[in-house]
Amino acid sequence: MLKWGSCALIGGVIGESVLEPNRIEQVSLKVPIKDLPAAFEGFKIGVLSDIHWGHAIDSIYMDKVCKAVLSFQPDLMIVPGDFLHGEDRRTHVKARLEGVIEQLDSPHGVLGVLGNHDHWIGASYARDQVLNHSRVQLIDNQHRIIERGGEVIAVGGVGDLWCDRVDLKGAFKDVDHRTPRILLSHNPDVAEYAYGDWDTRVDLQISGHTHGGQYVLPGIYDPTSRVSKYGSKFNHGLVQGRRHTVFVSKGVGRPHGMRFMAPPDVTCLTLVRAG
Repeated sequence: MLKWGSCALIGGVIGESVLEPNRIEQVSLKVPIKDLPAAFEGFKIGVLSDIHWGHAIDSIYMDKVCKAVLSFQPDLMIVPGDFLHGEDRRTHVKARLEGVIEQLDSPHGVLGVLGNHDHWIGASYARDQVLNHSRVQLIDNQHRIIERGGEVIAVGGVGDLWCDRVDLKGAFKDVDHRTPRILLSHNPDVAEYAYGDWDTRVDLQISGHTHGGQYVLPGIYDPTSRVSKYGSKFNHGLVQGRRHTVFVSKGVGRPHGMRFMAPPDVTCLTLVRAG
């Protein structure tokens, strides 16, 4: 009984880990923002992270992913990094984004930053792919002002924590300190750092990178600690960092083709005025 029971358990885990990557969760959260202008009450941000195109993923799945996040009818789309994942395992040719995420759009555009895998394939190559084959505007260490009803918020981005420069002050250069700010950072660990600057305002950080652990055995093993200095703290969801609040997406990619207890997700973050 032990033998066959163990075989059934192992078989179930393996089967679920192969099926789960196709079950896309649609997550909806309300996020209170201090001093949020009235015009931005109910403003919806769609989040699609960690595509890892080029590794164990196909165009049929990505079409399903894009339709899932667009079904939220977001006012702004966010893609916080890891667009690409190295060379194709069969052809050994660098992955190309053509035909993958062109349909992503929103009334206020699509903003993104590069992740560590984008740098590993080559930052210049990744930027060219994103700019030529999507509507995403990359804002690494820059910002964009979003205007609605005569009022504004700022969305800034920083470079990848592992592979680039994190310039928080530069990302929001010349932005009025009274303006609410959303920060894009591929790596959620940035929410723990000050970088000698505790004064630059950040109201919400949006990140990916951890994949929700990707292959989690509850109470036994959470691989998030392999990619974060803070163990499973930034596994997924809304988390209070030492510096500011961060939302961590589990992403939609599936390196090595498997997920377990960490299904892929797309998210709608709805901004509301903090009480």
